[in-house]
Amino acid sequence: MSGTSRKDFALKDPFEDVPLQARQAVLGSGIAIGALVLLSLMYPTTMGTVGVLAFFLIVVIGLHELGHFYFAKRAGMKVTEFFIGFGPRLWSVQRGETEYGVKALPLGGYCKIVGMTNLEEVDPADEDRTFRSKGLWAKVSTLLAGPASHFVLAAIMMWAVIGFHGDTSTAQPTTTLYKIEADSAAAKARLQPGDAVLAFAGEEIKTYEELTSLIQANGNKNVPVIVRRGGQLLTLAITPGERVIDGKKQGFLGITPDVSFDKPGVLKAAALTPTRLWSVTTQTVSGFGHVFSPSGFGDYLSNFTDDSPKDAAAKVEADQKKAESRFISLYGVGRVANDAVESGWMNVLGLLIMINISVGLINLLPLIPFDGGHIAVAFYESIMSKVYGRKYRADFAKILPVAVATLSFFAFIFLSSLFLDITNPPENPF
Repeated sequence: MSGTSRKDFALKDPFEDVPLQARQAVLGSGIAIGALVLLSLMYPTTMGTVGVLAFFLIVVIGLHELGHFYFAKRAGMKVTEFFIGFGPRLWSVQRGETEYGVKALPLGGYCKIVGMTNLEEVDPADEDRTFRSKGLWAKVSTLLAGPASHFVLAAIMMWAVIGFHGDTSTAQPTTTLYKIEADSAAAKARLQPGDAVLAFAGEEIKTYEELTSLIQANGNKNVPVIVRRGGQLLTLAITPGERVIDGKKQGFLGITPDVSFDKPGVLKAAALTPTRLWSVTTQTVSGFGHVFSPSGFGDYLSNFTDDSPKDAAAKVEADQKKAESRFISLYGVGRVANDAVESGWMNVLGLLIMINISVGLINLLPLIPFDGGHIAVAFYESIMSKVYGRKYRADFAKILPVAVATLSFFAFIFLSSLFLDITNPPENPF
């Protein structure tokens, strides 16, 4: 790579040198704050969505970088910068050898540790304090601290959900209705959320499973349904729709049941949290395994084609596969966050739990430039040092093509999922 100095490979903010006048920064910040205040007054739900995204982009990612920062300092590494945001500096202060500050683009943050790779040119006086000069444990703990912060946050939120709302993993559907689909048979019959179904087609209902069986058996038939609404008993006439599942015709009403679950309290919630967090994490790993598999990626690409099967049952199955293999962009997260805000704080925390677990797992992928990739390199260097009987350093010039390929793949995912979320927004999961 002639004409390129080694210091050009130092990790840095790519927008650092974009010029920005202080006056422009203050004016821009004032306009943004004013717009957010106006938005919160006019559209409280939208402001809640902005708050969820801001929490993720600033607080969650900021804590990720703070984890790296703390363990790097503890290991004696030299950290020259710790910033919230990217781009031109809005404000900064020098404290010792580290500059702390805020930048114009609120899209996370970073801390700059000296000598992350063999390609970075470092003052010889600082070599003993570089990342690359430290031992395996110092490197791994510094790298793991970032992804670990996501699991710690997820655990705290999981405890809050279980302790103050209930253990949703024990949820059981009830005969009380939670949601009615628009333009469905239930909506046409004027069923409402909160209705408790007592009888259907002349049969007494005690469980949601009994109700489901009767609905499926009465497709396109006009039947009476008795519900309790408030303190009144109402008898309504309803005609379930019909659809084909696995080649069989089944009645369909368009209802979502309310659920009941255990409420263990805050103390027992602390004991339940690790088990519940592990369960969600393993399910997420399984989901990632499917999405990143050849068949899963093929299902994802099918989202961009118009070759849906003509058979209704096959179409339902194909659409389900597409949904299960779908990546979601930041725009899509915003739409889902809006749905979560509208449905209540518990679903907001549930969404943030899933986001934290997902981001933590992605950062552990053994690919450069993720933390997991640097961890893999650290173990490789440790093993090779023992093999050769001397300090061994991986040549990042040879690893760069892998980093470029990884970034290119995720750039494709980012752009394609953004297009998909705009043209075919994700369904409301709540």
